[in-house]
Amino acid sequence: MILRVGAPVFAGICFLLYALVLWVWGQRRRSLALRRFSLSQVALALCAFIAAVGYLVNLYASDLWVALELAPLFLAVCMAVVGGVTGIWEARRGSGLGRPRS
Repeated sequence: MILRVGAPVFAGICFLLYALVLWVWGQRRRSLALRRFSLSQVALALCAFIAAVGYLVNLYASDLWVALELAPLFLAVCMAVVGGVTGIWEARRGSGLGRPRS
């Protein structure tokens, strides 16, 4: 039981730490793409925490709980796609990720 709850909680904490790193890195480089990717990591962390709570309370049979689990996953995928498109746009424009440090 500890492993089934501990693994999603650990993954959620790792997603949050990675989101923080991406957000700071995006602020320093003024990259909107990195900030969008950080929002997708926050949504994945939310999905992991919801999965851990769902296991503890045994709510997997409820349709509402399944919808609650799928909503942040859908948000994470959408933000990752927006971040990828923004990254391509920034690379073509010559700012953000491809810009050299000053």
